[in-house]
Amino acid sequence: MLHADKVQILAPYLLCITLFIVAMNLLIFSLYWRSRRTETTRNFGIYWLVQLLGLLLSGVFTENHLLMGIPFSAAIVNFWVVYKSFIKDLSPNTLDYKVFLYGYGVAWCFAIAAELTWSNFMLTNMPLAIGMAMPALYIMKVIWKDKSEELKTFHHKLLFTLMPFSIVHIFNFPLFRGDDANLLWGLTIHILLIIAGSVNLTMFHTYLLELGEKKKLKRLVNLRTEELNRRYEQLQLVNEEKSALFRIVLHDVSNPMSAIMGYLEFALNPKVNEMTKHKYLQGALNSAKTVTDTIRQIRAMESMAVTKERFYLEKIDLHEAFATVETIFRPQFEAKNVTLKVDYPNEEVYLTGNKDLFCQSVLGNLISNSLKFSHPGSTVHLTSRKERGNLKVLVRDEGTGFEKSKLATIFDASSPESTRGTRGEPGTGFGMPLLKRYMDYVKGEVEIDTVPQTESETNHGTKVELSFQV
Repeated sequence: MLHADKVQILAPYLLCITLFIVAMNLLIFSLYWRSRRTETTRNFGIYWLVQLLGLLLSGVFTENHLLMGIPFSAAIVNFWVVYKSFIKDLSPNTLDYKVFLYGYGVAWCFAIAAELTWSNFMLTNMPLAIGMAMPALYIMKVIWKDKSEELKTFHHKLLFTLMPFSIVHIFNFPLFRGDDANLLWGLTIHILLIIAGSVNLTMFHTYLLELGEKKKLKRLVNLRTEELNRRYEQLQLVNEEKSALFRIVLHDVSNPMSAIMGYLEFALNPKVNEMTKHKYLQGALNSAKTVTDTIRQIRAMESMAVTKERFYLEKIDLHEAFATVETIFRPQFEAKNVTLKVDYPNEEVYLTGNKDLFCQSVLGNLISNSLKFSHPGSTVHLTSRKERGNLKVLVRDEGTGFEKSKLATIFDASSPESTRGTRGEPGTGFGMPLLKRYMDYVKGEVEIDTVPQTESETNHGTKVELSFQV
């Protein structure tokens, strides 16, 4: 058995070694803190501060064996730091650190009883056996039940290194009771535990930093992958739309071009009189206008798609826009004997958008469609009103209307449907898709209500309502 004087000689050296180890860890912590100021790094600083305070308090309470348990019981703070830094953020339900707190309670109860009643060294170490059983069994239960890959790759290492360290650290203080040999063994075990903990915690801190970098890199890769996939899908949609437009152009342009060639061949026939020749030339002119309208609307759609980010916005005077449309279409309405009734706004109203596209591709398409499907003697209404902070522009006709089933695809540019008017007027089918694309760009809304003439002989027609933010 060691004598007290030998213990007094060895104890300062052991204490110096321990303080040196803690100082080195504080240096490592300061380097971590300078390079990476994170919550985890701060928690490790708290951990080593508690270790240092435990050593200082153990020197103060050396004469009272029971109070020696106070600095060692401070290790529960350390374990909470480990729990907060490593376990909770990765898998909150994997481990419950309160079980170790219960172990403290059991150990303290037996330590108090041993201090008051027991003198045998084996009996005084009962806290070590009884208090350790609860967290030890709990750890085995966690390892046995949790089969996740994350636990196998990280938490297994944590449990097999930090948890035994914490358990033995917790229940080491009974060794400081009794004779000088036990005191020396307690100090030695305490130092070895700090050395082991220093190596393990430094290793796991580095591992956690690497894990964080890997997760950050993985998130970045996932974001880039999602962005590439989204762009790929957008390119696919654009490609499909262009292919559809190409097929439609071939179809819608080839027919009028064939008609133009046919009309010109008949017109060049020397046996054809002037009146018939004029009729053929007029047919060729109408077919050429159809080709021109088709190309113009396709170019407008492509221009809006390509220059979306550079879409020129300006203030549009609604009164002036109504007047422009009425001036353009008044002769066509008079030629078909259809009335165009324009209700101009009573006050100055301005929209934000592109004036040319609004007059041609929006109002122009709606007025043109209403005229095309209206019977002679009917009326087309162009009105506006303010409602709940929005401006409503309405175009309503008394025409033939169309089947409600067509509303599902009326804005689809990849499958435009051209329908002839009441006098056989041709169409391109691109008017409504172009209108919808414009409304999307200015964050407006379109509502269409139609009643086919086949359903009602008196209350048929189509109403289109445009909603703008003002």
